[in-house]
Amino acid sequence: KGERLGTFFAEIARRESSCNSADKGGDLGLFGAGTMVKEFDEVLFDSSPPVGTILGPVITDFGSHIILVTQREENSDQVEEKLARIDKDAR
Repeated sequence: KGERLGTFFAEIARRESSCNSADKGGDLGLFGAGTMVKEFDEVLFDSSPPVGTILGPVITDFGSHIILVTQREENSDQVEEKLARIDKDAR
């Protein structure tokens, strides 16, 4: 189920996202708190959603984003996510 969701999400991100990561299916790789914008930290690290969770929309200065948590390394407090920026003009 999780793999199918990731594949579906990546297809949507490639087709609909205006983010630079769209060509990689929205994949931003593994990163820790403080690496991305504070709005991402708030939803990804303050509540530690489990793998498979879809979050959003998350509104940032860069637009409106939908996030799929695809991996979490508890020991290093990092997550891997796929990101689809759905509306670059949303504020």
